[in-house]
Amino acid sequence: MKVRTARGKQRPLAILCLSMAGGGAELAVARLANGLSARGHSIDLVLWRKTGPILDKVNSDVRVIALGGRRPFLLFRIARYFLTERPRLVLSHQTFLNSLAALALQMTFNKAPLLATEHNAYTRAIATKRSWILGVYRLAPLLYRRCDIVAAVSSGVAQDAHKALKVPSAKLRVVYNPAVSPMVHEQAATASAPHPWLADAQVPVFISVNRLVPQKNPQLLLRAFAQVRRHMPCRLIFLGAGQLETELEGQTQALGIAKDVYFAGFMPNPYAWIVRAHTLVLASDFEGFAIVVAEALALGTRVVSTDCEFGPAEILNDGEYGRLVAVGDEDALAAAMKAALETHETGSQADLRKSRGGVYNEIAYLDRYEAIMKMLLEGAATSRS
Repeated sequence: MKVRTARGKQRPLAILCLSMAGGGAELAVARLANGLSARGHSIDLVLWRKTGPILDKVNSDVRVIALGGRRPFLLFRIARYFLTERPRLVLSHQTFLNSLAALALQMTFNKAPLLATEHNAYTRAIATKRSWILGVYRLAPLLYRRCDIVAAVSSGVAQDAHKALKVPSAKLRVVYNPAVSPMVHEQAATASAPHPWLADAQVPVFISVNRLVPQKNPQLLLRAFAQVRRHMPCRLIFLGAGQLETELEGQTQALGIAKDVYFAGFMPNPYAWIVRAHTLVLASDFEGFAIVVAEALALGTRVVSTDCEFGPAEILNDGEYGRLVAVGDEDALAAAMKAALETHETGSQADLRKSRGGVYNEIAYLDRYEAIMKMLLEGAATSRS
């Protein structure tokens, strides 16, 4: 991948993210970096590690910087970057990096505005942390005082940040992740089906597009799918990788559904799969936004989701555009999946889903960020004058 080495006089906008791993937050960060660069901003994408499949989606005119080193020393590497590059605005992502960025700005006496984005509910995320990282999370409510604006990816995440992180309402903004861009529709329209199951109109396919981690509860989805499979022919495809893959493969054997479940791994173009699937299923225990739900709607695909905190109910408008079931309820999830297969739909219903998904588009996302950035930069210029 090409990396920009020359820079004009303009000081950069620094976008901080741990890596370009294959998740919704990283995809949103890549679209933000590319979009702001295309609009004439000088962008540094500052990563802890220059790894992850989404790195290939970052355009060559974005300068990618890998801080490297061990995670306990990341704070000092961020501080060194702030001292050497003097970014005019910092856009950090996720609680851990938001906290380190806030502290590094204070350590270096840097007055650059800090726009921190929360991609998950703090109260749910902190319960999964251990060791010294848990300590950083516990300090977050104090460190977030340095944040000039906190952007939340859903209204639910914003409410959580207000209550748990003590972010004043005046500093909170809701900026939905960008689910729709021309690239999504271009990649969805690929000429051939990416897997033979998706070309077989006789057997409907459920699809799950998530990292295979406990938060996404793929074990629940497998148990619900097994129930549906006992009543009618159907198949299930997982797009995504993660720590649970071996366990899940064993679970398919134990449930007797191995021949009807396919683990495809991470796919750089999930849209060609989603658009050809019968129904996308999300079984998560919690989310921040659930970008894949909005992507599925934009492509006209049916959606069944747990009514988890936060995101799906907002996107689906409390069940108007897709089925919602209680978190962790295997029987309810199976019933909703079965109902999706049994319900005949007209083209107009798919069009309604596409219209709803189109609300979460890249242009609106970039416009919202630029408006916040303009406000912060103008405020910083005024304070210096």
